[in-house]
Amino acid sequence: MRIWSSDELVKHTFRNAYLLEPIVPRGGLVLFHGKRGIGKTQLLLTLAASLNEGGTLFGRYRSRPSVVVYIQADMTPQIQQLRVRQAQRLYPLDKTFHLFPAFFNVAALRETDTLIEEIRALQPDLVIWDTLRKIHRGDSNSDETPSFVYGRARELFPGSTHIFVHHDKKTIAEQEKLDEEELYRGSGAWLDDADTGLHLTALGNGRMVLTFTKTRTSAPQSSIPLAMHAETLLLYASYSSTASLAEIHSRWAQEHPQGTVEQLKRHLLASFMASPRAIHQHLLGETHGHATDGETARVVDDG
Repeated sequence: MRIWSSDELVKHTFRNAYLLEPIVPRGGLVLFHGKRGIGKTQLLLTLAASLNEGGTLFGRYRSRPSVVVYIQADMTPQIQQLRVRQAQRLYPLDKTFHLFPAFFNVAALRETDTLIEEIRALQPDLVIWDTLRKIHRGDSNSDETPSFVYGRARELFPGSTHIFVHHDKKTIAEQEKLDEEELYRGSGAWLDDADTGLHLTALGNGRMVLTFTKTRTSAPQSSIPLAMHAETLLLYASYSSTASLAEIHSRWAQEHPQGTVEQLKRHLLASFMASPRAIHQHLLGETHGHATDGETARVVDDG
């Protein structure tokens, strides 16, 4: 810790301010909540895949190439393996690492613990804690617990961004009469200390909607309709159009004048703004008559 003069602060060169611009600041805290079994893990793997390549997530949020450590305390390694295998049909996820503790009590962990040192050696840009109820023994409804858990996470992995996964309350009668914050089990205090709040709601038939319950570093964000891809089991924005694909394509081409079709394909896929098939068709249309056979062959046809 140090005291900065205004001149020192203005002149200092920091890493990019955002992990996911402008909604997730680098080193920030995110509360991601939703009901059990609706697709939270799929969204987190989607985010990891976008951060792996540095895409424009859902066509809106520029992600920075990042190392991700996924602390999965709510799912067995076997099930996580199946989901990662599905994702790797199109995404390498080579910068994402997985840990499967039976119970991860942040209060009992120390910076000198072997496991913590091994994670620190990876220099993670993002640490995902899945789920809150499995990583501490405090009272989740206490106003003091969030500050303690968040503080310990930052002490253990300083400089990393942290996403904490939380389960909503079970559906109850007359739920529509509850205050919005009461729909989430004890999440009010957790949201108070977070920079960003994300909420996932299932609509049925592999469709869901992502809403923002808090945005400290940006203007209020509109909700994003999502659809799960049958092959990768990852989530793609379902509002995207050919026009939005072309816009991201044009922006990327301006930033990478020497970029290849393969690099463009990876960026568009990592943006999750359209299905792999739509991206494939877009690239074939753009390269038709201009690309060599080798270039066209590198465009993935996901069937």
